[in-house]
Amino acid sequence: MPRKKGAVEKNTAKEDGESPVKWQKSDGKKFLRKELWNLHSSDPRFSEYPLKNFTTNFKNLKKKVDGLIVQVDFDEQAVSQHKTSYPRSSSHETRISTLEWASSKRAS
Repeated sequence: MPRKKGAVEKNTAKEDGESPVKWQKSDGKKFLRKELWNLHSSDPRFSEYPLKNFTTNFKNLKKKVDGLIVQVDFDEQAVSQHKTSYPRSSSHETRISTLEWASSKRAS
């Protein structure tokens, strides 16, 4: 699943007021490409695979991570909603604390 739009703020303007450089021509893209090339060529865990597969696998990994982020966000919302809908009573927490204290006292 793709990441929700607006999840990451985009750099819309440089500090001097000029419009930003497009990603295709940016220094960031050049740097990242060089770093990935260095990673692929310098680490035997990656260099055993063809570079073409490395870039495809990297793209697939990014898609998978984006999907996991969406799933984690969904799960966090579900847990939060569950906690709101079904709050624990203070007597439940007291009972558990008492049981833990009693069992630890026996173990001593």
